[in-house]
Amino acid sequence: MNNQLSKEYVIARQELENTLKITQEFSIKNSSKLAVHSVDWVLSALFVRMCTTARTILLSSPRSKCTSEVWDYASHGTLLRNVIDALNSFMYLAQLGISENEKNCRFLLFSLHDAVTRKKIFEFRGSLEEAKLCSEREDEVKQDLKANSFFMDLPEKKQKHYLKGTDPFLLSKEEIIEAYGGAREDFLGLYKFLSANAHSFPMGYFKMSENDFGKGLHSQIEEEYTTMILQLTSSHLNVAKQVYANYQEQT
Repeated sequence: MNNQLSKEYVIARQELENTLKITQEFSIKNSSKLAVHSVDWVLSALFVRMCTTARTILLSSPRSKCTSEVWDYASHGTLLRNVIDALNSFMYLAQLGISENEKNCRFLLFSLHDAVTRKKIFEFRGSLEEAKLCSEREDEVKQDLKANSFFMDLPEKKQKHYLKGTDPFLLSKEEIIEAYGGAREDFLGLYKFLSANAHSFPMGYFKMSENDFGKGLHSQIEEEYTTMILQLTSSHLNVAKQVYANYQEQT
């Protein structure tokens, strides 16, 4: 058995390691400027989250074909989908060319979603005091939304929908990608591929035997898909850094 990893895999892993060093340094450099709980704070938190998840992908990616290494592109793909989701939210909140009222509206919808979700979890756990505090925060955010001119200009039906606190986005994931010049089809193709494993849909395991993957051992398809995931993780981190830099220059 040839124990050598492909050149493409080795390069992809090294590239992610280098990209992480740059993005983590960028994050540390800018973290002190973003202490207030606001859009800037959320962007800082999302950026750190992306770096942390990417680091998990890097450190858990195999260094050899030995049986002591775990080859599991599906789990790495699920982590990559987390990076993509975080980047999608990041791009949404960092979008330039929108009014201050719309920017604040987007942040308030995130805050409302957080309060409503936390309240439901505390209620489920029987932590009524914590649930009450979340309910009070929910009411405060709703009042702030009703004082936001951008939100109040939305159709009444949409206002009622968003005040439920179950949908924090004014745009779909695809619309966010398109707002930055990305291609809807490319995004959806990758996202659906990664989601098949994240949700354990049939596509994620129906071909396990014939395509030789999903057993934790090295195979050609495991190495090829892991290479792709390492490459995509690097490219998404680079996009996040560029979006962040552009945002800071303009605000």
